[in-house]
Amino acid sequence: IARTTACCTAAISTTALTPKLMATGASAPRASGGPSSGIWSWCGKPAAALSEAQQMLRLPDRVDMILQQQDGYLHTTLVDQDGVSYDPPETALPQAAEEQHLVQAQSLPESYDLREESCVTSVKNQGSEGLCWAFAVLSACESNLLKQGVSIPEDWLSENGELDLSEAHLGWFPYTEPTNWTDLRYGDWLELDGKGSGGGNATVAAYALGSGLGAQLEDNVPYTDWEAGYSEYQRYASAFRLHASNMLPDSDGALDAESIETVKRWILEDGGVYASYYSGGVLSDDFAYYQTKRIGHDYASHAITIVGWDDQFDRSHFRAAAMPEENGAWLCKNSWGPDVMDNGYFWMSYEETTLGEFTQFQMQPASATEQVYQYDGIGSMSAFSMDAVSNIFTAETDGSLTELSFYNSEANSSTLWYQAQIYLLDADANSPEDGTLAAETEGTVFYHGMKTISFPKPVSLQKGQRFAVVLQLRNDTESGETAYQYIERNVEQASGLSEYFYAAPGQSYVKWGNYGWRDTTELTSRDGTKMGNVVLKAVVQQATAESYSMKQLTEACALAESLEDGTELTAYSAAQQMLTAAEDGTCTQEEIDLAALQLLTDLEAEGVVSYPAHLYDSISDAKLGDCNWDSSVTLSDATLALTWYAQSAVKDPIAITARQFLGADVDQDGTIALRDATLILTYYAEAAVGNSVTFEELLQK
Repeated sequence: IARTTACCTAAISTTALTPKLMATGASAPRASGGPSSGIWSWCGKPAAALSEAQQMLRLPDRVDMILQQQDGYLHTTLVDQDGVSYDPPETALPQAAEEQHLVQAQSLPESYDLREESCVTSVKNQGSEGLCWAFAVLSACESNLLKQGVSIPEDWLSENGELDLSEAHLGWFPYTEPTNWTDLRYGDWLELDGKGSGGGNATVAAYALGSGLGAQLEDNVPYTDWEAGYSEYQRYASAFRLHASNMLPDSDGALDAESIETVKRWILEDGGVYASYYSGGVLSDDFAYYQTKRIGHDYASHAITIVGWDDQFDRSHFRAAAMPEENGAWLCKNSWGPDVMDNGYFWMSYEETTLGEFTQFQMQPASATEQVYQYDGIGSMSAFSMDAVSNIFTAETDGSLTELSFYNSEANSSTLWYQAQIYLLDADANSPEDGTLAAETEGTVFYHGMKTISFPKPVSLQKGQRFAVVLQLRNDTESGETAYQYIERNVEQASGLSEYFYAAPGQSYVKWGNYGWRDTTELTSRDGTKMGNVVLKAVVQQATAESYSMKQLTEACALAESLEDGTELTAYSAAQQMLTAAEDGTCTQEEIDLAALQLLTDLEAEGVVSYPAHLYDSISDAKLGDCNWDSSVTLSDATLALTWYAQSAVKDPIAITARQFLGADVDQDGTIALRDATLILTYYAEAAVGNSVTFEELLQK
């Protein structure tokens, strides 16, 4: 189902209305808020005619990730656009990297245990839910943060005094339709029976964490509330965020010696490593696992975290009926509780052939002054062999662009060359390169997964500046072989997994062959499915505020105080402590923000507020009436507000930014209504004839 409507987003010309596109899985049901039946376009031209023109373009090759459910775990198979199994290219590490690897391998100890360095959190119990993948991922994330020695606020620690990230948060929100259309990631989600309990893996986790879906604290989104569900106030509440992930290519059998050394180095340097395997075998009495019933990672059905190794772990510890040929095993942390196995741990032979998907997660504290510009809310299952891709954004505030993030597809080589560019666009720009080249960098990244590239010099951005991030990827710099890049595509897989996306013209562009830059919303894949946004993000550092932003927290506290017994809410007590800490200057803005969201969540449960009320209280730089960020209030702003109101009224809202929403909501009642558009039009008309008037004065009439 596809529908085009009129709108303006932060990424397109700020003075004109342009079409907006929503695409969803072809036959998957939509809840309220999705597109209505039928195909429309703003200019009245039948979409079928556009599709006919699109078919004149021959898109480059495509590789899809096919996800298959196996006991709560999603196994990935790569196929091309014809459904034929796809094998990624093999590329050896450059000589310099090989030499460095050999030196590091020689220095590795024969055995190692992260528990001895207090770099592993306690063993958890996933219970009856199929969320092993979320437990394994977040255990690796926790271990990475502990290994780095990241300072963790005391009020973020669990009752037993340790870091505890929320598996429920990671398993819930990627699989739940967003309801807040004042976010450019609106409309992006995965649908699967049971949500994350129906299955997940390291790729889904990297997509989710890379899009701002966590990592959140367990106390704020507790696992025990899974059946009841979770408040949308918590969707993007994050104590920590993903910086990068590294995934080893899967082999046809057990890991070779070089890959074993790589995993060891990851554990030694950065903490626990996620992995998955076939769990249908039998443990020995010594809690050692090795089986020969299944061969190859295709049979993987369970995820764990590897937290150590022992090269001399004797093969005699394994069952006589299935004994490996050599000594050596991984120390594995499970998620079946501390009362099973060896206090929740067991050993797995290096020779276990179903063990694979080795993934390292590199985390960092979330920052209130860091803004990630992005359109994809949950990545993509489809990668296209494009010469270059780009996303165009509009700076919401002044800041410095420092980094770019993308996902190196499993369809590519594990050694990938990149070139990244930043363009500051002209006012009338029609493509990503219509402007000034402000920064450029190139280099090589290793392994699959989410990658973050730093620019040698930050690019200064001013509020309202349109800018483009451009990325080229090559599997081989000598031959120039084009690599695959992820682009959203509406998909409904046999496993029951459906991928939804929301994309707008003027946001994402691709270039291949002799076609030059093309807007992705103008393109249709070979199987007739619409294409959406490019999985490409820009990281901008905003100026550090001179004082705390307290409005959201103080407003939430005032609401609690107005409620009978509201001051008895657990979150209220924590919020009051945070207010005191703010007065003393002994807390961070990130602590304040999480405390405010937690109190709003509790108030929502009490029926005092409804999401997204007070979500944007801390944003103070939005100008009333200025919907398109051109620092003036004109007829275009009134038209935009009216368009947004109309689309919302028919349950087909257009995704806009928070600041656009705040600019349009001039009566500040938490909605964009006909009254807002009328007020903006009146303000414009008064100003046009030379009358000085304020919105406050208009609201009093």
